[in-house]
Amino acid sequence: MNKEDIFGHSESSLKLIDFGRGIDMKMFPKGTTFTANVTTSGFQCIEMKTNRPWTYQTDLFGLAGCIHLMLFGEYMNVHCARGEWRINSSIKRWMKVDLWKSLFHDLLNISSCDEQPNLSAMREKLIDCFMTYNLNYI
Repeated sequence: MNKEDIFGHSESSLKLIDFGRGIDMKMFPKGTTFTANVTTSGFQCIEMKTNRPWTYQTDLFGLAGCIHLMLFGEYMNVHCARGEWRINSSIKRWMKVDLWKSLFHDLLNISSCDEQPNLSAMREKLIDCFMTYNLNYI
């Protein structure tokens, strides 16, 4: 079996919806950023917590939160250590530590509205990991 047999083409995918705050960026001029804040602290992206402008960061924070909930069975809490935002939960050795640390790092530490993480590369890493470690169980 190959990854196309399991994951299909890019048109067929899992879609997560209702991240709490959705903005259609196509409705605004290029370069538009936002500074609004949500009042529920668990749903504030890093940029909201640090009073910086944001665009897609709120969605990516929501994605990180969904992944965290699936991995740990609880809502995500974050903290800043030595200038880097991290999840409070401990990633166990058997959980592919490098993969998840990298994913959470990339989703939580976005340097600016102009430099977003490469979601296609992230997806490929997740698919490759799945194919490498789970193919025997399919």
